[in-house]
Amino acid sequence: MLLDPDNFRSAIDIDDEVAAETARLREEEDERLARELDRENRRAEEERQRMKHEEERRRARAEQERRKRELEMENMREEVKKRQREESASVAVVQRTTKPCPGCQWPIEKNRGCAHMTCKCFKSVLYVLLLLLFSSNVLG
Repeated sequence: MLLDPDNFRSAIDIDDEVAAETARLREEEDERLARELDRENRRAEEERQRMKHEEERRRARAEQERRKRELEMENMREEVKKRQREESASVAVVQRTTKPCPGCQWPIEKNRGCAHMTCKCFKSVLYVLLLLLFSSNVLG
């Protein structure tokens, strides 16, 4: 104090300055840690949002695939029903317009020409006789 009275600092002043500097450094460190923690929390939230979004997209794709399969199955069912109707109509026409061969029962249709027919089993028959036989229910 005697040597430099203008710049004199007491032990209490020095301790106060050290305490203030320590407090300032502690606050800076706390702020740095708070920023780092905030950054980690934001990263974790972004990751959680990304995972949630991916899960939603995966579910949407799965739902879309399920609907697509259902539609394909419905289309297949409709196609099978259509084929069954066509087959039934075809069988009805064959039954209405043909007579069975007396040898192998294969349907025979006369659409023109003479009444003499030869079946694939090589049975020779007159179509007029088939008409007479089946109309009188002798064979059928």
